[in-house]
Amino acid sequence: MDGLLQRAQAWHLLACLLLTTASGTYIRSAISTQPTGSLDQRTHAPALGLPPWLLLADGVGRVAWGAACDAYGFDQPLLLAAFAQCASLWASSIAAAGTNAAALASAAFTVAHGANAAIYPVAVAAMFGSAHAGANFNVMWTGYSIAALFVALFLAGRGGDAAARQWACVLQTLGLACTAALVLGLDASQQGHVSAAAAGGQEQRWSGGRGAKLLLSDGDCAGDGKGRYMKVWGSGGWLGTGALEVTWGRRLSKAEAAPPYMLA
Repeated sequence: MDGLLQRAQAWHLLACLLLTTASGTYIRSAISTQPTGSLDQRTHAPALGLPPWLLLADGVGRVAWGAACDAYGFDQPLLLAAFAQCASLWASSIAAAGTNAAALASAAFTVAHGANAAIYPVAVAAMFGSAHAGANFNVMWTGYSIAALFVALFLAGRGGDAAARQWACVLQTLGLACTAALVLGLDASQQGHVSAAAAGGQEQRWSGGRGAKLLLSDGDCAGDGKGRYMKVWGSGGWLGTGALEVTWGRRLSKAEAAPPYMLA
């Protein structure tokens, strides 16, 4: 596990995982027992505890959030997913049960909740390396499973579904704040970006997104070989490996960019 549990950021990431997903585990169970006749006439999937349309929403969420990670790195999708879970859960707590508004808010929450299974494995690998990513992620997910039980028991003892949902909203709000603090504290290397090769190389590697480390000067343009071109601004200091730390700027058209480097 490469000393995962000795790192403060690992515990911070675990706290984000607990606050944004553990309450969701309870809420999704509560959703499955509520009348949502406006959409599915109480049709349930008893073995899985969710109506079929919510299972579909969860699957759509996992695929969509995974694609977002591939395109933009994990940090921005992670923060957006935490916000979406928080906003949709508050909306579902306000909407009257059994209405289209409640059903749509529940679906939105389930789509957002699907992000956790898609994003957190990427986050663990990006922040702590891929050498032990499988073990590291499962250690974190086991901790989540244990804590989720206690969160579910805590919410179940709050005095009914309505009160439990309000408490879950509070936990989700704390989870959003915790996630924002985590994302703001990440450096470029923890956002899933790879370092540049030694100075002088014409072919560089880029994983997509901001904070990449490339051998480019302020004002240079670059492309990733997939039709995406970026303007670079704000050159940083030399890193000792011959690479210059820079930040990706706005997207450019192919004609506008004319990149001096073709990125792998």
